[in-house]
Amino acid sequence: MLDQYEYRRMAAAIDAAFIDDIEKFLKIGRGEMKSKKHFMEALFGTGMTVMAAGKTVDDLEELFYETSSMGWHMIELWQKHKQS
Repeated sequence: MLDQYEYRRMAAAIDAAFIDDIEKFLKIGRGEMKSKKHFMEALFGTGMTVMAAGKTVDDLEELFYETSSMGWHMIELWQKHKQS
């Protein structure tokens, strides 16, 4: 269940995002931890994703996008909705 604060924040994020990006985002579910995909970058301004620097020697200078805590919550809610 969402409290009023979470509900308003998610509503604002959805309103600010391009629907095709949200659809792609919800499809990845928990499958992808860090990404360079354009839709993940595009969702950064909504709060659904966060920037993350590379963590290994091979990708230290690279910039990735990861699902934020709000993004994970949104994915979980979507998955529960699909099951009901």
